[in-house]
Amino acid sequence: LKLIKRAHASEPENASIHICLAETLLALGHVDDAIKVYDKNKFYRSSLKAFARFLEAQNYSSQNSRKQVLQYAKEFGDFLEADTKNVARKPRTYDSKRSIRLGYLSPDFRKHSVAHFMQPIYQHHNRDSFEIFSYYDGASSDDTSEFFKSKSEHWRDTRNLTDEALAQKISEDKIDILVDLAVHTATKPRARVFAMQPAAIQINYLGYPNTSGIRQMTHRLVDAYTDPADQAEQFCTEQLIHLPNGFLCFQPAHADLKVGALPADKNSALTYGSFNSGLKISDKMLRLWAQLLEKVPSSKLIIKNSCMRDTSSTQVFRERCLEAGLDLERTELLPFAEKQEDHLALYNRIDIHLDTHPYSGTTTTFEALWMGVPSITLAGDTHRSRVTGSILSRLDLHEFIAVSEAEYLTKCSYWDNNFKELGELRASLRDRLTESKMMNAKAFTKELEGIFTQLIQCPN
Repeated sequence: LKLIKRAHASEPENASIHICLAETLLALGHVDDAIKVYDKNKFYRSSLKAFARFLEAQNYSSQNSRKQVLQYAKEFGDFLEADTKNVARKPRTYDSKRSIRLGYLSPDFRKHSVAHFMQPIYQHHNRDSFEIFSYYDGASSDDTSEFFKSKSEHWRDTRNLTDEALAQKISEDKIDILVDLAVHTATKPRARVFAMQPAAIQINYLGYPNTSGIRQMTHRLVDAYTDPADQAEQFCTEQLIHLPNGFLCFQPAHADLKVGALPADKNSALTYGSFNSGLKISDKMLRLWAQLLEKVPSSKLIIKNSCMRDTSSTQVFRERCLEAGLDLERTELLPFAEKQEDHLALYNRIDIHLDTHPYSGTTTTFEALWMGVPSITLAGDTHRSRVTGSILSRLDLHEFIAVSEAEYLTKCSYWDNNFKELGELRASLRDRLTESKMMNAKAFTKELEGIFTQLIQCPN
């Protein structure tokens, strides 16, 4: 970071150095600082990738209003439109004499959070009605990739294709519905492919918690909790489609890993934890957790994320914790766990999982629930801050949803005097989740296919 700052100081108008500085700040969790660097002289417009990263960064910050973020997204759409203005957009019409050709584009058909939610869908797709095309844009493959490949009628390795070549391939495959599972989160964003509109119906789903800004992205899959119909539509460039039973279907890894006893019974004190991405841990949340430790003086906190991947990055995170007033004598900082089973086993050390704000958890929330640990969330007014609330509400765990910082602290501290109730909940959460519609993959996929079929028949 020091070297990049030095280079930036010597060449303050160099866009490449500017973007490199922003990327580094973002990786270290200095989200707002990164956004300011991107935004200076509109350096985020130096490339489509830089613009995509700038939009992605907005999701981790409360700096800009929903209206401003929408404006940035629309600006991206204009930028993209100009970049692809000479492309002929001729999506094919659906041939009702054959099955629906459904394409999924993702760099994450591998061991990744996206797999937890797409594997059950791939497992239960109706192959009589749908023909599945998987466009894998990832840099490497693993056994999870092999699963997706085995469940695809057509597997396309697209990592070495240009945007133009990929769009042409999708067009040649006569795809009816194309689903983007990453949008701006991809290392190599494919916004230009969607701008070329190789499919008539193009959907933003799962991987990105906001509007894409891409004019040719026709729809976005959400639910009534994450995106209330009377509030969210005005902040999206896509048409919102609300899945009736939530927009997520979860499949756990290492399903045989047992739920441990409540740690508080052994420790005679609560252990809070947060295993969400380090980028999601805002300074605001660190300050709130500092207040929580003061409010519950016997408690401890465990924070684990990829921001602490080495000594220097851990030190940066420690400094953020100290600046927020967090008591590091009572806070354990853990690095990213390489093995999934080791990561899941760590939930057996915590009593309550602390969700993040303004960007809440998704996979982490499900993993915690699977291991018997409820997440307490501070729900906001945007999709990114309401996903955990959506998950909890579908399990009737409304007592774990707060709408203000004061209520968040109250709900977190309540359990300090209620170990018995928390222990009983811990023992029941896995069954509660398993029996919910969020793990009924067959029913979820049937609902999803119903929506896809309706879109084909009535695209508007």
